[in-house]
Amino acid sequence: MAPAIGISDRSFGTKTIYNHPKTKVPFDGFKLPMWSQTCQVIREAAVNFLPIRTIGWDVALTPNGPVILEANPWWGAVNEHRRMPEILKALRDQAGNV
Repeated sequence: MAPAIGISDRSFGTKTIYNHPKTKVPFDGFKLPMWSQTCQVIREAAVNFLPIRTIGWDVALTPNGPVILEANPWWGAVNEHRRMPEILKALRDQAGNV
């Protein structure tokens, strides 16, 4: 994973976050558990939302597997951090590997 982007401590602008704020585990190299299962759950749910093709999924990783908490047809908070080109590239790269 890449570093996270968060709101600056000054309440405006952004800052790069390299480690999880509570656990201090570095984001670099961290692999989310159950990633394949999570993608499958979302793919199966996504067909129920057609023709909407861009949904912001909130997913919890539980001991019993991934659980969808909500699906947001309007997503884009990342735009305020100016990371959309990087995110789109990562999504396209991943889609080529699925």
